[in-house]
Amino acid sequence: MKCLLTVICSLVLGTQAMSAPQAVLLGPDLEPVSVQLKSISPEVIKVIDAVGQEKELKPEEVLRLTLASDTGTTPSPAQTRVVLRDGQVIVGDWAGGGGDGESISVSFGDTEQMVMLPLDEIMSIAMRSKAAVPAVDEDDVLLLANGEKLTGFLEWMGAEALDFVVGDADDPIKIPLERVAAVAVANKPKAAEAKPGTLRVTRIDGTVLLMQDATLTDRDDGGSDLSGLSALSIEPKVGVNPGASIDSPSPVRFPMSDVVGIEPLSKKTRLVSLSGRSLSVLDGGEVFGVAMKPSVTGDGAIKLHAPVKLGFDLPKGASRLAFTVEMDLDARVPDARRSMAGCELIVYSGDTAVAKHTLTPDGPPKRINVPLASGDLRIALEPGINGPVLDRVILTQAELLVSE
Repeated sequence: MKCLLTVICSLVLGTQAMSAPQAVLLGPDLEPVSVQLKSISPEVIKVIDAVGQEKELKPEEVLRLTLASDTGTTPSPAQTRVVLRDGQVIVGDWAGGGGDGESISVSFGDTEQMVMLPLDEIMSIAMRSKAAVPAVDEDDVLLLANGEKLTGFLEWMGAEALDFVVGDADDPIKIPLERVAAVAVANKPKAAEAKPGTLRVTRIDGTVLLMQDATLTDRDDGGSDLSGLSALSIEPKVGVNPGASIDSPSPVRFPMSDVVGIEPLSKKTRLVSLSGRSLSVLDGGEVFGVAMKPSVTGDGAIKLHAPVKLGFDLPKGASRLAFTVEMDLDARVPDARRSMAGCELIVYSGDTAVAKHTLTPDGPPKRINVPLASGDLRIALEPGINGPVLDRVILTQAELLVSE
């Protein structure tokens, strides 16, 4: 009987595991663990570990859940991408400007809803989701479709045109939106409010949404949905359910197949991207007189070429650093020359070397995970015995654990 009961329990657990979305859990130790996400509530997150055991985690024990999505809705290049001051990102079809010209409307992904966004809360608008957004200093910057940049002030934005004051001019000029690639607004960023039960949810289309009171619910077709509340002003699209009321906060719901990341916000701990911090070249940065300075890719990876030593400006409370490092050799490097590559990566916290790793051209990626004892972080890349010519490396998923 005991054996039969064990088999039945295993079958039940197996069924639960099959229906639960696959995810990679990142906790305060910054070590990624494969799990299956069983349920979410404001008080607890339930996962199933690799041996089929169910675990209940408090939101502060989860820094991030990364989910694989092969069936979600990917963004269209024609869609608009809006970044807000608190880090939220809305990707969807352009739905026009507000009647007062001080807000815009964008459809909410592939739903029957649209989002009203005040210009005062916007950092940037890319009229095409893949358009590069120009950097700003003290003034707004308008990037036209022909590559020309205008500096000044975004005064008004309508459904088909915008008014932009160039430089110190007295009057704005009206520019059709078909001529606009992107606009960067000189608003100051702000931290997302870490209320209890708040999740930062990233969808496969690039949308990043703050959700309150989120829950995971099963559907009849075997899938699951994530539903919760958004503080954004979300309403039905024009012509869709015209008599519907607009609730505040607004309810939102979408399939988990569209979700690629979930981060419970906490006032105690948070993740900070290392590539977003100020860095300085303390030594090196050139090879045989040719500049080889570090660079940051669009997805936040850091590329280095030996010899170089970098210093980073760390936020207060940074207590741990983790990243993945490997040689950055593409197919253009002939096999006969690959063996010439090789270097040593050293991570310093203050005056102490907390990590040393020798990189080889055919070695697997290395996960570096080290505590930080001071606010002084340096990363050095030293050439191997064959010289620095091919000593290129890439750091990915470089993140800091910050404790308040």
